[in-house]
Amino acid sequence: MDNELRAIEFTKEQKALIKEVVDTPEFNHIDWSSDSLENLRSSIRNAANCQVEHIAPKSKYKNFIFTPKNLCVVCVDCNNAKRDIDVVKPLPLKKERTKYPPSSQFLIIHPHFDTYDEHLIKFGERFYFSLTEKGSCTYSVCKLNKGLADMGYFDSEDILSDMELMAQIIDAKFKKDTKKLIVLKKLLIDSI
Repeated sequence: MDNELRAIEFTKEQKALIKEVVDTPEFNHIDWSSDSLENLRSSIRNAANCQVEHIAPKSKYKNFIFTPKNLCVVCVDCNNAKRDIDVVKPLPLKKERTKYPPSSQFLIIHPHFDTYDEHLIKFGERFYFSLTEKGSCTYSVCKLNKGLADMGYFDSEDILSDMELMAQIIDAKFKKDTKKLIVLKKLLIDSI
């Protein structure tokens, strides 16, 4: 997987537009969808079937709406699943976040800070297994296996047992249990 993501760099004109929008007294997260920002949004999303995602939700962190590290391109399914779920660890009461949080403050994999495959493993086109708490949270927030569940894919006992076997293989691999890993891999190959 490509873990080298470039931060968004706004042009001089885009920076002026952002300043104009942010400086209006009634500025709020809904302004992101305004017609005046359509060209800005289009310049950020340059991939087919993708949308611009605010990692720290714009409805909760309006001061980060235009922060380049808070913006990424995401598939429609993940964007709809995440929506405005707050994925930033809360601060103590009565404290306000003034600086963009570092990786350690995010509950999900942050595309600009984290290496994806250190937190999640993808098997084939649609199977995901989490390796860390961030991976588990990303899996849950983005509903990564939702499409398979909707198609009834998990209704089969064979599929469920194969997935359990793969989960045990991952567990043995990370515990460095070589003997168990060899036995489990053989069981998986025999089941295919």
